[in-house]
Amino acid sequence: MDSGVGGLTVLKELRTLLPGEGFLYFGDNANNPFGNRSKDELLSFNRRMLDFFRARSVAAAVIACNTTSVLEELLQAEYDFPLLGIIRPIVRRVCGSGLERVGVVATRFTIESGAYRRLIKAGAPRIAVYEKADYHLAGMIDRGEFNSPALVEEVAKIGEWIKTSGVDHVILACTHYPVVREVFESAAPGVTFLDPAVEQAETLAAIMKKKKLLRNESGKTVIFTSGNPALFPPVLEKLGLPPGECPVQRFG
Repeated sequence: MDSGVGGLTVLKELRTLLPGEGFLYFGDNANNPFGNRSKDELLSFNRRMLDFFRARSVAAAVIACNTTSVLEELLQAEYDFPLLGIIRPIVRRVCGSGLERVGVVATRFTIESGAYRRLIKAGAPRIAVYEKADYHLAGMIDRGEFNSPALVEEVAKIGEWIKTSGVDHVILACTHYPVVREVFESAAPGVTFLDPAVEQAETLAAIMKKKKLLRNESGKTVIFTSGNPALFPPVLEKLGLPPGECPVQRFG
């Protein structure tokens, strides 16, 4: 589940690692972006999605949203199926990497929560963490502005911040951002951008196997959205996910 189309970056990795599993995806596009919302609003939005999953007897739920992942433990206490956020898996990779400096680009809520800084410092106190909050990028990407002048300008500002910070590894700590990874790479040549979706998918696959939750069903994927279904096919195509294999339905 995600605030919109960004979580499709996670879905792509999951379909590769677990081809026999069926996936339900919920994008709450009607309330996007989450990163500028209050905690109470976020809890309400995410409980609605998790209730949707519970009614359909899912084996586990993947929080494919960094902003919501800040609330992972609080939400897990309310549901009896496993929830996996996206922050902790990438933090484990960074802490074991030998890096001395790392940048984090994310939404306002994620940065203000201090989740990345706190977890990285707990796992590897030596790592200097540089953080940048962005208020607009997730919404632009959700609207399909993959290469608009406004988006390129917004990413260029982040690129200038990266150069000033002197970091050469940056966590794209919003699942929307990897959709326009090439724009980030153009704005900051030579910088390694880390996509948390990879580690999250690998972690979920390991958990599912360990807990014997794999169902090896038809491998079907169905996407639900609270907003406009037409937003999804362009992102699916950009990520190499066949729209014909990922039908989109409006919910609510």
